[in-house]
Amino acid sequence: MQAFLTAITEPAQAGNPSPQHGEGRWVWVHVEWSQYQGRWFPRVKRVYPLDAYQPMAKDFCIATDHWDKGNNSVNHAVALANYSPYPVLLADTQEKNSPMNQYCEENHICVVPISGMTGDYMRPNGRIIVDRKDSLSELYHNFSKGTSWASYAVAAQLAGAEGKKLVFVIAVDPEDNVRCLNDLSNWQGQLPNETIANGANLLGQLKRYQKLFPNTRFYFVLRYAQCAAIWRLVCT
Repeated sequence: MQAFLTAITEPAQAGNPSPQHGEGRWVWVHVEWSQYQGRWFPRVKRVYPLDAYQPMAKDFCIATDHWDKGNNSVNHAVALANYSPYPVLLADTQEKNSPMNQYCEENHICVVPISGMTGDYMRPNGRIIVDRKDSLSELYHNFSKGTSWASYAVAAQLAGAEGKKLVFVIAVDPEDNVRCLNDLSNWQGQLPNETIANGANLLGQLKRYQKLFPNTRFYFVLRYAQCAAIWRLVCT
């Protein structure tokens, strides 16, 4: 009902809609039939305002303090995705503080938090799963430890079983001088514990990983362009 009232209300009134505001106004309603206890009922799936309403970033903003299943933030996100005509991005709950949230708000994309995803992002019924890495140091940390490597091996196999590709999108800075996988051979970085990360060793690990799991890719992109790259990939 709230989605219906919002759709038929002028943008200036949308914060506090009422049936009186919608009187005499036209909307497009997407109705589907659902079965319950052997009987069929009409269900309003989406409501489109007939007016030319231009959505704003705040319309796609969901709180990021809690992304637990059943939380109001998650319920809000699911309702927004279900009732709006805009594209949907599934996001792992661990990505609640990711810069992708702001990107989606600004580009009118509905984010739906999902627990236990194979990666971090994908479209519903998409063919590509994206795992976002915030830096080369994070990538090194994930693939230099046996336990972490094993978990990514499972992720690649799960993606393969679903007929999907698992693509790692790594944010890099200009001083890293890394634009492709082979550039790692000349990269060195310092980890938080002051350990020196050896790029040549990392390159060997990643090539071994790709050889074992040919449905995986590593994509290096400048930090400012990472979010756009993720969205472009999941839409492929």
